[in-house]
Amino acid sequence: MGFLDTLKQAAGDVADQEPHAAFDNVLQQTPLGGLSGLLDHLHEGGLGDAVAAWEGGGDHPPIDADQIKAALGDEHLQQVASALGVSPAEAAAHLAEHLPDLAAAHAGAEDHDDSGSAATGSGDADAETDEETHEETADA
Repeated sequence: MGFLDTLKQAAGDVADQEPHAAFDNVLQQTPLGGLSGLLDHLHEGGLGDAVAAWEGGGDHPPIDADQIKAALGDEHLQQVASALGVSPAEAAAHLAEHLPDLAAAHAGAEDHDDSGSAATGSGDADAETDEETHEETADA
């Protein structure tokens, strides 16, 4: 079974979401705390340069299943495997193949959310400027 099929089966009700969002929801049910938590563990486990590159929108340096196993450790890899309903070896292979793209999409979605709130803030500043201009015009 392919990773996306495995993910859809594990995601259940949220299977119609983007793959990174569905994977994040599956991982929310583990002690890792979602895709961000998984990426934090990989960063701390020695894959920081790769994670930073994936999230930064640049190159997606490849990693292999052995690097995933070493960075996550047996306990966390088992948590991911259990959440997906596959063996730890399958989980490591799936992560090695798909995580660079999932991490990039996840980071892009977070950036989009952040820019949306920033745009709202600048809109408020424009409204204040418009009010001040209106008041000055009314005083004249």
